[in-house]
Amino acid sequence: MNEEITKLYSPTNDLFALPQIYKTISFYPIKVKDQIEQNLLYKIFAQHKEYITKKEIIKLTYLKFILYYFGDTKKVQEDIIKILEHITKKKVKIGYVLFDRTQDVSIENIMFKIMIDDISFDEQEFDNIREIVLQQNGLSVDYVEAYRPDLEKKMEFFSFGNDVDFVDEIFTFAVQMRLGMEEIGNMTVYQLNNMVERLFVGKNYDMLKPLEVSGQIKLKSGEIKPYLYHMNNKKGRYDQLLIPQDQWMDRNKDLMESSKIKN
Repeated sequence: MNEEITKLYSPTNDLFALPQIYKTISFYPIKVKDQIEQNLLYKIFAQHKEYITKKEIIKLTYLKFILYYFGDTKKVQEDIIKILEHITKKKVKIGYVLFDRTQDVSIENIMFKIMIDDISFDEQEFDNIREIVLQQNGLSVDYVEAYRPDLEKKMEFFSFGNDVDFVDEIFTFAVQMRLGMEEIGNMTVYQLNNMVERLFVGKNYDMLKPLEVSGQIKLKSGEIKPYLYHMNNKKGRYDQLLIPQDQWMDRNKDLMESSKIKN
């Protein structure tokens, strides 16, 4: 997150499903049951442009980017209003001002603003809203902008044959935690993601740790995480494509030895 948002952002609020406050406006996290709003979140806040080579697109504010280059402008405006009204529980309007009133409306001559009740947000402040909304829903701007088409294809290859979907995950979590669907539906996406990860880390620990202690298995790298551990919420988009450094060194030891000889 940028420095301004880091100062005002409260991670504890995410833990207890409380809103984040920005310019007196409360931004509430999305719940698991709100599938339409989750889809809107990805559509409005999780579009990537960093891999695009056109400089005129990269230089645009994020708001102009999605309004001008992502589908029908009118529909996108309606979706922005819909998602913002859902997460703020307030009335939202989108307006604009012209830099030069003697000129026609164009991407260079217009500045959009968003009104949430009577509070105005300019294009740069919409970037801050985006950071807040992504972060409190288990994502980040860095994660979104890390998108690379070639690596996405590799990710699809690694997941080939794994047909576990959202429904499977929810039912499994419900059975393991002995929770009803209404309880899970009222959790935030952030809460669910964290709880699911910790549940399966715990299950892996119960299964694998006794085997490691008895010598029946030996880890080549890493460790078997215990129930209580610090979870890194700054995971890279393609972390699962990476290998630990010691594994890389072992696989390329011949190359390393050759380099030493030449030096």
